[in-house]
Amino acid sequence: MFRTSVFVSSFCSCCVCPGCFFVDIQPNWHSDKQSYIMYHGTTMWNAMRIMSEGFSPSADGMLGRGVYVTRSFEKASRYPLHSNGEMLAVLRLSVRVGTVKKIDYQGHPLQKTWYEHGYDTAWVPPNCGMVNSGLEENCVHDPSRITVLEVIQNPRFWLSGSSLQKTWHQHDYHTAWVPSNCGMVSSGLEEDCIYDPSRITVLQIIPN
Repeated sequence: MFRTSVFVSSFCSCCVCPGCFFVDIQPNWHSDKQSYIMYHGTTMWNAMRIMSEGFSPSADGMLGRGVYVTRSFEKASRYPLHSNGEMLAVLRLSVRVGTVKKIDYQGHPLQKTWYEHGYDTAWVPPNCGMVNSGLEENCVHDPSRITVLEVIQNPRFWLSGSSLQKTWHQHDYHTAWVPSNCGMVSSGLEEDCIYDPSRITVLQIIPN
């Protein structure tokens, strides 16, 4: 049975903030614990559906069939890639990873068949070359291993193709985000627009 203990929050309540950037994950992070806090980015509507019906595994993907989650809040906040102007959310999860298979290069012989060999979770380590962002990724075969802890409103608004391109701040978003290689910026690089300057702290001046 899919179990939830959930409330909707406008901020992340994890104990490692600010930023929730899990960029220091050790290669053997899965060797000494049963459960981990992870995140899944989706629309708010889909988050409500997941709470009532549970996760539906993706039929395919980089790691084959399963539910895709990450320990990086930053990475989860970038999804879904196509939101069509919908309100976004990040699900904070408790994941019982079980037996984990590390997949650290494209073309790995078990890249999409790991679950057929007795593994419960496939793990792509950070900075291994499989993910453009360099952030880690996990695929959990059995959705019953995932418990939703919290629904976090994602303040980052995805601009490409949206009718809210210049009015996103009027719809309670704090930041608008143009993803890399989406066709909006000629350089192909990502761009953000922060509505409230008080959210910005200057850390360093770097000579150009």
